[in-house]
Amino acid sequence: MKITNLLPQSELKGLRLLLASKLLVKFFIVIAISLTAFFLMTMAVRFYIEGSITESQSRIGELQRQLSSSDNQALEKQVLNLNTQIRNIKSANQQHYYWSKALVELGNITPVGMHLNTLDVDRASGKLVVEGVSDNRDDVITFWSNVTKSSYFQNINFPLNNLESAADTEFTFTFSIKPETIKTE
Repeated sequence: MKITNLLPQSELKGLRLLLASKLLVKFFIVIAISLTAFFLMTMAVRFYIEGSITESQSRIGELQRQLSSSDNQALEKQVLNLNTQIRNIKSANQQHYYWSKALVELGNITPVGMHLNTLDVDRASGKLVVEGVSDNRDDVITFWSNVTKSSYFQNINFPLNNLESAADTEFTFTFSIKPETIKTE
């Protein structure tokens, strides 16, 4: 079926312009509604983000107040004290002397007939004073020889009065321990 348009050309042109203008108005209304919806969503997101930022800043402020509270300051002082104690222990360990090595050496080089009555050790100087009694003079000389040969001892003071009697000889020796021999384990 064929449709014939009986309207004159000028009215047909006006009708087409009216239809185009209605479509254009609908298009701009849809655009305006879309832009308004986009603007409203943007504002909502902005308010949400600003609220989140404000909440985060208040949480950060609260945490900073907690960090500066006296409990945390006391805990920080405890940590500092523990660190100081650890440094002191490490320092003391580095300055530790292993005296047992020198004492074992002293026991090994003492002849069977000798009895040590006193042993005085001065830690600061490493000086040893040994006093005792020997069954005979030869053991005193042997002891002196062993101390002289030992790699642990130095600066041996051997008074001649240690050799005055041939039997039941009382003796006194003074010598120093070499620090490098007792510094490491």
